[in-house]
Amino acid sequence: MKKIFLFVSAVSLLLIISNCSSKKKLTTAANDAVATDAPKREMGFKATVLSVINASCSPCHIYEKGKKEPYDILVNAKNKIDEIIRRVELLPEQRGFMPKNGTKLSTDAVAVLKQWKVDGFPE
Repeated sequence: MKKIFLFVSAVSLLLIISNCSSKKKLTTAANDAVATDAPKREMGFKATVLSVINASCSPCHIYEKGKKEPYDILVNAKNKIDEIIRRVELLPEQRGFMPKNGTKLSTDAVAVLKQWKVDGFPE
């Protein structure tokens, strides 16, 4: 009986130790603001943010097509990210809602914009 108890204890201890990790990330208030269900991926401007802008802000905020400030240029998007996020989070019936076509961005698309800001605007 003593051998079974020692065996079960040893296996339990191994399971506990194997699930412990010193590489756990510290959470910050900024990270908490980002949707936790969004998949973690490279949030570079060219890799992900630009596709959201091209799909949602075109043709008005695209350099070649629009007449307004182009957000497909990194520095413009970076300088206006707070305003972009604020406006895409509004309801379609609220004043200032974007995009003007009336289709609200998905939570994943908004999470991409927020994560790009949290990550420090990587290219």
